[in-house]
Formats: sequence, structure tokens, C-alpha cells
Amino acid sequence: ASLRFERRLDADGAVRIDAPPPGTWHVAVEQGPLPRLFRQVEVGERGAPLEPLVFELPPAVRVEGTLVLPDGKPGAGLELALGLDEEPVTADDDGRFVFEGASPGTRDLWVHGDRVKVVAARIEVPREGAVVRQVRLVGTGAIRGVVAGSGDRWTRSVHVTRDGEDVALAGTDERGAFLVPWLEPGDYEIMASGAGPEDVTRSVRVAAGEVDLGTLLVEPLVPVPVVVEAPAGVRLVGNHFTLATRDGESRQARLVLDDKGRGRIENLPRGRWTLHLTIGGATTTVDVEARNSAPPVRISVQGD
Repeated sequence: ASLRFERRLDADGAVRIDAPPPGTWHVAVEQGPLPRLFRQVEVGERGAPLEPLVFELPPAVRVEGTLVLPDGKPGAGLELALGLDEEPVTADDDGRFVFEGASPGTRDLWVHGDRVKVVAARIEVPREGAVVRQVRLVGTGAIRGVVAGSGDRWTRSVHVTRDGEDVALAGTDERGAFLVPWLEPGDYEIMASGAGPEDVTRSVRVAAGEVDLGTLLVEPLVPVPVVVEAPAGVRLVGNHFTLATRDGESRQARLVLDDKGRGRIENLPRGRWTLHLTIGGATTTVDVEARNSAPPVRISVQGD
């Protein structure tokens, strides 16, 4: 069982909680968007008064600026956020935006477009004072494509990085189509995910104008039922990792077996594969087809 007390601080920043039950208490202080501050305190059986807990909150920093689009027009009506999951603010008709109480540190400024969020700038927020910044989206390149596969569009997304750093995160429409705008010239990594359990990655070079990646097929994985026959004394139960190959493609698959040799092969997209499986010190090669409602594949292995 647990108890929770919530109290507002008075004008002097003080608060008092009378007669909390004995035990270990976690005290958290919140101030707008700033990170929570935590302390742990032990309350004894006697309920003796405790020394006051003192929290030093960092000063609230104001970040303001103007958002300018590549064509020189203000980014009127666009939303911006100091962090991917932070609460956004909306730029006014002149592209002006203000963040009150920003957390100190290095912050990515994300601009929200139509089903897309793009990093427009990296801002150093000091521990005190204010930041005034003009943010200009200079990139005129864009990446478009379609994420296809199982799953609905709400689970599909595209993550764009450059040199390991976040650049953009995009969702898709009902057809799985996406568009990532405002990209500067350079080489990018694209990872499409959500339409199946496997991610699809692509490398793409962007200049001015759009690059169309076509369809990114996120293949569903299909478990393949198997029955393994082995001499007495060969341990079958557990996880066995095997190399699967087809048409120059290779991947690691996992064979999960019970003590009777019954189980399944995991981590294979649909299609025909050749498995190179080692059990009991011997390697066996077998062809399998990963598809729905496939009959069990019988695999015979020899011990040492």
C-alpha cells in the first residue's frame, strides 16, 4: 500500500505536511517544465519533527526567437518544442515563439509540420538569463516514400538521422506515405518501423528537391514449426541460434525447442530460407519456407 500527499507551496516557497505515517517517504518538487527534484526522508515511529528539507530550484530561463522558413517567410502557426516529447508552443503570425521556464542544458528545437517533427536547431540554454535566437530553416531538400507491410498507419513511423544525431521523426497517412521536408544537403539514414516487427533502413543522399524512396516494405516475421530428431543424449531443450540465408541475404534466426524436440524457428520474414543449424556438435542444413499455417518441418541431426 502507498499514500500520496500533494501540496502547493506558499508565497515563501514553503509547505508543511503534518503527521505523515512512519516509513520511507519520497518527496518531489515540481516547477513548470523544469525537471523534478527528489529527496528521500525517513519518518520514525515517534513522529518527531524533522529538519526542513531545502530544495534549490534552478532559475527559470526564457527562450524566445523567430522562426523563418527557407523561402524567407515567417513560420506562422507552426508548433515548436524544446525536446521531442516536450509540450510545444505555437509561433505567431510573425514567426515569434517563447518558451518560459526552459530547462538548462543542450536542447534540440523541434519544428512540427504535417505528421513530421524536424530538428531546426540545437540551443544551449544557460542556468540563468535568457536566450534570444532567430531560427532559420535553410534546407530545401526532402525525402518521401511509403511504408508498407502489416499494421495500420498509426503504428508506422520513419526516423531520420545524420551522423548518429536525430534529424526528423515522421508519421504516415492512411496509405503509409510520408514526407520529411526542410533537409539540408547531406547523407542521411532512414529507418522505417511499426508496420511489422522488423525495421527497414536505407541510406540516402539529399540535395535540393525531393528524393523519393519508393516503397519501404516492413516484412512481418513468421514462426516456422519444427520437430527435431536427434540421438539419445543430445540436449534439445532451449534456444539454438542458426544462420539463415537466401539469395545472398543472411540473418540470425532462433530455434526454440522443448525436451521432445518440438518448437519453432523465429525471426524469419516470409519466404524460402536455408538454415545452417548446429545441435549436438553437428551442423545440419535444411530448407524451410516461412509462411502462415506451414506444416512442421522435420529436422534430423546427429550427435558427436
